[in-house]
Amino acid sequence: MKDAEHPGPLCSSAFILGFILDGLGESPEPRYRFLEILRIPLAEKIIAWVDAKNSGAQLFRIDGFALKFLVKLGVWLQYCVGIGEKPFRSCFWHGRRGGLGRRPWLSKGPIGEPLSEMEDEQSKGRHGWIVPAFLMVRKGNCPGRITAAQPGAGNLGALVLSSLKMSLLENIHSPDDLRKLKESDLRALAKEIRATILSTVTKNGGHLASNLGVIELTIALHRVFESPKDAIVWDVGHQCYTHKLLTGRADLFSRIRQKDGLSGFPKRSESPHDIFETGHSSTSISSALGLLAAWHRRGQPGRVVAVIGDGALTAGLAYEALSNVAPLGLPLIVILNDNKMSISKNVGALSRYLSRLAASLKYQTFRRRVDGLVGTIPYFGPYLTDLIVRSKRAVKAVFFKNNFFSDLGFEYVGPIDGHNIPMLTSVFQQARRLERPVVIHIVTRKGKGYDKAEVDPEAFHGVSPFCPDVQVSRPSFTELFGRSILDIASERGNIVAITAAMAKGTGLEAMANKFPTRVYDVGIAEQHAVAFAAGLATGGLKPIVALYSTFFQRAVDQVLHDVALPNLDVVFALDRAGAVGEDGETHQGLYDIPLLRSMPNMSILAPSSPSELDVFLRAAFNHGGPVALRYPKAKAECDEEYCLEPLVWGRGVQARRRPKARILVCALGPLVPIASSASDRLETLDISVDVYSFRFAAPIDEDYIAALCSGYSEIVVIEDGSKIGGVGEALASILSRRSIGVGLSLLGFAARPLAQASRGELLTEAGLDEASLYAILKAKAEPAGARSDYETVPIAAS
Repeated sequence: MKDAEHPGPLCSSAFILGFILDGLGESPEPRYRFLEILRIPLAEKIIAWVDAKNSGAQLFRIDGFALKFLVKLGVWLQYCVGIGEKPFRSCFWHGRRGGLGRRPWLSKGPIGEPLSEMEDEQSKGRHGWIVPAFLMVRKGNCPGRITAAQPGAGNLGALVLSSLKMSLLENIHSPDDLRKLKESDLRALAKEIRATILSTVTKNGGHLASNLGVIELTIALHRVFESPKDAIVWDVGHQCYTHKLLTGRADLFSRIRQKDGLSGFPKRSESPHDIFETGHSSTSISSALGLLAAWHRRGQPGRVVAVIGDGALTAGLAYEALSNVAPLGLPLIVILNDNKMSISKNVGALSRYLSRLAASLKYQTFRRRVDGLVGTIPYFGPYLTDLIVRSKRAVKAVFFKNNFFSDLGFEYVGPIDGHNIPMLTSVFQQARRLERPVVIHIVTRKGKGYDKAEVDPEAFHGVSPFCPDVQVSRPSFTELFGRSILDIASERGNIVAITAAMAKGTGLEAMANKFPTRVYDVGIAEQHAVAFAAGLATGGLKPIVALYSTFFQRAVDQVLHDVALPNLDVVFALDRAGAVGEDGETHQGLYDIPLLRSMPNMSILAPSSPSELDVFLRAAFNHGGPVALRYPKAKAECDEEYCLEPLVWGRGVQARRRPKARILVCALGPLVPIASSASDRLETLDISVDVYSFRFAAPIDEDYIAALCSGYSEIVVIEDGSKIGGVGEALASILSRRSIGVGLSLLGFAARPLAQASRGELLTEAGLDEASLYAILKAKAEPAGARSDYETVPIAAS
C-alpha cells in the first residue's frame, strides 16, 4: 500500500461508488444509499468481492483517473434514474501533481455558488486527486441547507476534504497509538482532527477558534509526554477537544456538549487523562504545582505540564502561582500558549536557535558545571557567578521580548511556532529532561485552518450550532442589556462599564464602540474589576460591572469587602444566571443569589421581560448602594401588562390574579412567563392559580409578602437557581417567623452539580418547565394533592 501522503485518497471502490449518489437515499452509510437507488444486484456482488479482497480493513486506492471516471459516471447515472433536480452541487475540484490546482468541471450547481478556492500549502506537491464538491459539503440539520454554503464558511470545504482520509484518527485509541505513527503522518492527522472538530461544532456548538489553534500543540504534547503517567493540565479546558480525540474518546466525540454526552471541558469521570475538572481560567499553574509537589513527596515519577493562554495570565492567581514555583524548586513545565500575535520577526532563526539551546540537556549540564566551577574560586567566585547570571539575562533581554519568567526562576524557551509539530516535539523532549522549572512560549493562531475564525477569533470563540433547527426572532437578555446600557450611557456621561475580557459576550461591545474611553476591559481579572469599580464609584462615577454569573463567583470577597460594606454605588450585570446549559457544571449560574443575599446593603433584581430589564437597570443607577441584575442565557419573552407596573423597591407584582384562586405561584425572573402560561392552561380546566413575580431576590418587603401569602392555602416557589439560600428559603423563613399557616413547596435546583444539557432540558429535570409545573399545580388542586412529592414545607398556624 502506498504512503498516505501520495496521490489518491484511501477508500474502497464500493465506498467511492456509494458517495457518487450520496444524499439520494436515507441509509446511514453512503454505499448502501446507492444500492437503494440503483437496485442493481450486481452491485451487491461487487461490494462483497471488494470487501473480501480488502479483508474489511485494507482499502483499494483509486487513482485520479479512475475517480474522475467514477464521478462522471455518477453524474450520468444521476440523470438516468430520473431524480429531477441535481441533488448535490455539480462542482468538482481537480488537484494535480506538483500543486493543488483549482478548476471547476461543472461550476455553479443549482444549490449554490462553488466553494472558495482551497488554500492548503502543506498539500502542495503531495496530492493528486479529483474531489467532488458534494464530498465536501454535507447536509446539516437544517432541511435544504448546505453547511459549507453558509455565510462565512471560508475554507470549510478544504477542511472537510480531510475526512476522505480518516484512517489515522480512527485508529488512535490512546496516546500510545499516536506515538506509533510516523512523523510524516502527523500533518495529515492534524487535518483530520481539524475537520472532525469543525464538523462537530457546526452541529453541536462549542469552542471553535481556541480548539483549532492548539491541534498541533496537543499532538506534540501527547507524542512526548506519557499521559496519564505524565499530567497535562489544561487551563480553562475549553481547548481540550483534540486532547479528548487522542485519549480514546473519538467514538463519543459526536455527542460532545449534549445531554449524557462528552463534556466540553476536562472531566475526571470521563478519562484518567483528565487530571482536573476545569472551566475557569488561570488555575492551571497552581493546580499543576500542587500535584507535582504531592508526587515528589510521595516519590511518584512523572512530569506535570500546565498549558495556559496569554489571556489567562492577566489574572492574579496565575502570577501568585508563578512566584511560588522557584522557592519549591520543582521541575514544573509551563507552556504559554500565546495566540494573540501571529508568527513575526521575533520568531526568526536566531530566536529559535537560542530557545532550543536554552532547553537542551547539554547546555544545562554545561551550565551547571561552569556555575559550580566558578563558585569554587576563592573570594571571587560569588562575584563572578553573579556577573555571569546578569550577563546571561542581559543577552536574553536583547533577543527576547522580556525576561520576566527568568526573573521568577524559570528557564525561558521561545517564542516557538506552535503549529510546527517537529519543532514542538523537539523542544518538549528537551524540556522533559530538565530538572528545573521551564516556561515554553509558543505562538499559535486561534481558528487555525478556518479562515473566518482566524480573521475574527473572538466571534468564533464559543459558537452555537451553525445551522440551528429553529430560528427565533426574539432578542436575548444579553442583547437587551446591550441596547439599554448604550441608551443610558448616551443620556448620562458619568456611567462607565467594566468587563473581564468579555465585552462582546456581555453585550458591552456597542457601548465600547461608541464610548471607547468609558468601557474598561481589565482582562480575565474579576477581582480587580470589582475593586476597580469601587474606586471609580468612590471617585464620583457610576460603574457597572458586566460578568457572567459563574465568573462573578471569583470576586465575591471584593464584592463584600470593597463594595457592599462601604455601600458604594456599583451595579453588577450578571449574565447567564441560572441554568446555563451545554458548558456543564463549571459554568452554571446557580449560586449568585445565595452568595449575595447575605451581604449587607445588597439588592438583587431579576427581570422577566425587555421592559423590566430596562426599567430595573435605570432604577439600579438611581439607587444608592450596590445592585445586582441577574438574567439568563435565553430569549426574552414579550412584555405583558404586569411588566409595565411601576417598580417599588423590595416588592413584586401579580402576573395573574383570579377571584377563586387558593394556590399562589411565586416566580423569579424568567420563570414568571412559564408560571403564567401554566396558570392560563389550568384556567381552562376551571382550576384557578395566581402568579406573583418576585422581581426582587433581595431585599424582600416582608410585610407585603406576608400579607399576600396569608390569603392562600398553597404557595409554590419556583426559582432559576439554587434552592439552598434562595428566595424560596427566604419566603419560608418569613412565613414561619410570622406563623402564617400555609403549605409551601420549593422548586429549584438541588445542591448537586448540573452536567451539560440544554437549558430547557435542565429546567425540565428540575420541574421548572411549563409542563412539569402544570402537572404539579394540577395535582395540588385535587383533594389528594401530592404535596410531599414536591418538598412541601408545612408552616404552623398561629
